[in-house]
Amino acid sequence: MTDNGYAPISYNNPEVEWFFGPSAVANHWEYQPGTAPAFRVLWDQVNDQRFLAYALKTVDEANTVYLKKPMGSSELGQSIRSAEAFLNRMEAYALSGEEGLALAELNAFRKTRVIGYTDVNLSGQVLLDEIRLERRKELCFEGHRWFDLRRQGMPEIKHTYKAEKGGAVYEYVLQQGDPMYTIPFPNSVILQNRALIQNPSREMGARQGEIQ
Repeated sequence: MTDNGYAPISYNNPEVEWFFGPSAVANHWEYQPGTAPAFRVLWDQVNDQRFLAYALKTVDEANTVYLKKPMGSSELGQSIRSAEAFLNRMEAYALSGEEGLALAELNAFRKTRVIGYTDVNLSGQVLLDEIRLERRKELCFEGHRWFDLRRQGMPEIKHTYKAEKGGAVYEYVLQQGDPMYTIPFPNSVILQNRALIQNPSREMGARQGEIQ
């Protein structure tokens, strides 16, 4: 994986069972969330080989990254692979009280990703949090994060947005358990099935950001 020359979402990766569909990334060649400080501090940027493989290293003074998940916009960009299955099983073990099995699998998994990794001894919520952190890193930019947040308690999310250079910076907030975590059914679907109960988000107006 030297020189960022590895494409993780392809059949060249022996962990991939099947890959399909368009990239979940809006613009994969320059994907600025890959430079978000809160995301980058999660990584061992020297020893975690995914940091290289996903091309998360910044390449210029503007902190641009050229994400390689997938390698090209015309390529299939989503996959079913053994890594996700292992992460699913770790989380299931932790949630069902089989913490020894969860910890053993977490340590074994990290050894395949991080050079010089040393086993850790974790339990309880800390163990579960570390498994979910590993999932976030392994599957980043593949379209899983939104659904993971929904099933993990729908936490509060804040995003800042600036529409134009030199313009005001707005902060948008999705509250804990916000109805907007569930999008409305399209009207066409409701018309086809009158038994459906529309989600509360349908009656909510557009969110207004607060100027920072």
